[in-house]
Amino acid sequence: MKLQNRYSPALIRRLPAYFRTLIDFYGKDRSRISSEELASAMGITPSQVRADISAIGCQGQRSYGYGIPTLYKTIGEILQLSDKFSAIMIGESHIARAVAETPVFAKRGVKLLAVFADMGCAPSPDALPFEALDDFFTLSRPNIVMIAGNAENAEKTAEKILSLTEAQDSEAAAEIWNFTDATLQNNKIKVKNFHLSDHIMMLCLEAGK
Repeated sequence: MKLQNRYSPALIRRLPAYFRTLIDFYGKDRSRISSEELASAMGITPSQVRADISAIGCQGQRSYGYGIPTLYKTIGEILQLSDKFSAIMIGESHIARAVAETPVFAKRGVKLLAVFADMGCAPSPDALPFEALDDFFTLSRPNIVMIAGNAENAEKTAEKILSLTEAQDSEAAAEIWNFTDATLQNNKIKVKNFHLSDHIMMLCLEAGK
């Protein structure tokens, strides 16, 4: 998973919304779209749309707009949706499992290879024991490791993943997705912290306004 250094972080954050919007129009047998239509669907300004699309190397035509298939393909390539990533999950958080098993997850190019019990926990019928992680990791070399167990175990689990990665002759785990309440940081492996409680608090704050 390579960072798209050519594009601003703000643009990268908007690209998935562009992609979803284009899918919508694509499904309506549309072949082109104007900056005004895209802006209205996404809740941003037409000038922002034009700047974003220009930044990814696509050009529109006056009175024609933008070709939807070209935009769709270009954005998909930037988001690496044509690439296939593999993932494993350690721990059995209901939220993380729902995310991993939703069809959208697979459609975006990520295949969940296996679920492992959290450190020190007995596996459910659908999970592998934590002790089986070493051999599985060595053989499968997953791109993503989702940590979804107890927050108390998160740091030790991350250290375990790092040690397994360093034991390989090449980088095995591109990054860790942390679904626990713990905040993980590591200088040697990329970590993304997904704190559901933070999002819920912000949603409640917005609802109360």
